[in-house]
Amino acid sequence: MEIFRKKIVAVPIALVVVLLSTIFSVNRTLGAACQEVEAGFHSGVVYEGYKRPSIESHLDLRLNRAATIISIAVNYDELQDHTDYIRNTREALLHALERGSVRSCYTANEMLQEAVTGWALAAEDTMFTEREAMILDTCLSDFTESARAITESGYNESVMEFIRTTYDVFPTRILAAISGVDAPEYFDHMNQELS
Repeated sequence: MEIFRKKIVAVPIALVVVLLSTIFSVNRTLGAACQEVEAGFHSGVVYEGYKRPSIESHLDLRLNRAATIISIAVNYDELQDHTDYIRNTREALLHALERGSVRSCYTANEMLQEAVTGWALAAEDTMFTEREAMILDTCLSDFTESARAITESGYNESVMEFIRTTYDVFPTRILAAISGVDAPEYFDHMNQELS
C-alpha cells in the first residue's frame, strides 16, 4: 500500500472520491426534493394560501365520468366509434396513472378530453331518455369543471417555482445533469420541453 502514500496517486484518488460523494449526495438530496415537488401531482399543493385537490384526484373523477358516459353510450349504435374512442383513451389514462409519469398522464388526459368532446358533438341529436340525458349533462359538466380545476390546481406553479429557485440555481443544474436528476415534470405541453 506504499503507492497510496505518494502524492501523485493520493491526490487524484482523493479528488475522485470527493467527486463521487458529491454526485451521490446531489442525487439523493436533489432527487428527493424533486420527488417531493412532483408528489404534489398525487397529493395536491398549497397554492394561494390553501391546499388544492390534486390533479390525480381530478383525473380520477374524469375516469369515473368517462365510465358513466360509456355505460350509457354503449346502447346507441350510432355512437359506437366515439364511445370506443372514449373507452380506449380512458384505458390509456388509467395506464398512465399506474406508471406514475406526469407527462404521460397529461398526454392521456388530453386524448380523453378530445374523445369526450368529440362524443358530445356526435351525441347532440341522439334521443337519450330523460334520465340518461340528466346523467350525461352532469358528466359533461364535471368534465368541464375538472379541466378548470386542473389548471387552477397550483401544481405547475409549484414546479415552476422549484425549478426557478432551486433546480436552475448555479451550480445545481450542472450537478443535477452530472448526477442524473431530472427536474419535476409539468402537467402541460408548454413547459414539458423546458424542464
